[in-house]
Amino acid sequence: MSKLTKEYIKLGVAPDVAVELAAKDYGESHTRVRNIMVPKTTDLPKDIEEMATAAVNDSMLRYPYVAENFSSQELSIIPVPGTTDRWSLAHGGGIPVTIVNENKEVFLVEFSIDDLESYMVTQRSDAGLARVAKNAELNFRRTVEAEFTTRTGRFEGLDDYEARKQRLRLLHPERSFRLEPEDIERLGGKMTEMLEATPAEVSAKEREMAGGS
Repeated sequence: MSKLTKEYIKLGVAPDVAVELAAKDYGESHTRVRNIMVPKTTDLPKDIEEMATAAVNDSMLRYPYVAENFSSQELSIIPVPGTTDRWSLAHGGGIPVTIVNENKEVFLVEFSIDDLESYMVTQRSDAGLARVAKNAELNFRRTVEAEFTTRTGRFEGLDDYEARKQRLRLLHPERSFRLEPEDIERLGGKMTEMLEATPAEVSAKEREMAGGS
């Protein structure tokens, strides 16, 4: 934009007016893609913003150097100079990201239009699957809570203690192995009964506990 401003000043335009005119011209000839301004062209994809986000996400996964040295918010894509169908990963307002591979070779992270479209489709598909999974989980939780409240379905015929255990197993399987106070109390009661029982009664209790576990 500074170049445009200087051109206007050369034409005798006042500096402050020159800045405004240059900014207007620049805004009309460029568009923002994530955090970088790129030239508007007749073949600029209408989904370029979404393509850029998909390309950044793929690069963060594909190249450890990129993930270690940049946040995704810093990155975007810019057209490869002299082309309209190839783009490169960029940072800092338009500086191409360079990577050194294991063979000490330096290269730019570049994408064809086909690459960008493929990344975008994959991202949309992943987002769709994530939404489906989230909706399924929410529906499952609502169903379990409704059945628990009404003591129907999976909770039909269970007493309050067993129903709460069943709810815990269904909604929080990662916690269901923990002993609750009621479990400890019941276990203690059974152990006391066994200590006070005869050998025959102990064997019966052991079989009962084994069958209920």
